[in-house]
Amino acid sequence: MVPGTVGKVNARKLDMEEDADRDLAYGIARDRLPVSNRFGTKNTGELFMFYALYAFPDNLYYLEEEDAVVMFQRDGERIDLFDVACRENVDVRKIAEKLADGDTRQIVFHFTPEETEGMQTDAFHGDDVLFVLPMKSGEGIPDGVKHPLTAQA
Repeated sequence: MVPGTVGKVNARKLDMEEDADRDLAYGIARDRLPVSNRFGTKNTGELFMFYALYAFPDNLYYLEEEDAVVMFQRDGERIDLFDVACRENVDVRKIAEKLADGDTRQIVFHFTPEETEGMQTDAFHGDDVLFVLPMKSGEGIPDGVKHPLTAQA
């Protein structure tokens, strides 16, 4: 597919029916770094691909400059950013700002970005249950985090 512009970034919409696009998305998702050191996941390439193939096949873009696969939906003035998969550390907030256009008034992150300063954070209310085995005594889930949507089975 021919590259185009999404918001203020050059992006190529991925076609999950095409082997090359599916392989590209899976390769990046498989080798990805966590989207955030505050609260991210790793080794979830297969779950990412489940969402890419069945939940959001029309909402997947490749950003060549960042070598990232971005999963998002635009609904009027709102962007729902579900995931940013990449092999290098990137500033997901800057990517979100690049996805926005002049009509965008709200960007909702469905994961915890690394930096939330200056952002409005709302408490998550849902039926999802997350079980965490602390790696060190006394550590638990940090306050104000959202388990990444594309890492939920």
